Amino acid sequence: MEEIRIRKITFGSFVKLLLTAGLAFGVFVGVIILIIGLCGGNVSANIGDFRVEGVWGGILGLFLAPVLAAISYTLSAALLYWPFRLVLKLIRGIKLKVKVS
Repeated sequence: MEEIRIRKITFGSFVKLLLTAGLAFGVFVGVIILIIGLCGGNVSANIGDFRVEGVWGGILGLFLAPVLAAISYTLSAALLYWPFRLVLKLIRGIKLKVKVS
């Protein structure tokens, strides 16, 4: 593992970072929705007028949650990019431990 310090990030890299975080969060939420649906919980998924409940709602939630989270995180990247760059400048970067290949 190498330690790197990020002092500046391009807009494209920031969008990729938040898109990946959104997908990961969406998969996590989708799995929880699916488990609740499989256990008989009150789960429903709506797409316009189309509504699915129960286990099928949990399965649809498993696919919809990552898509919706990725879209919302990506749109958030447009608003958060300049404040993030300012914070990086103020704290002189962020140290990360990464494996570089």
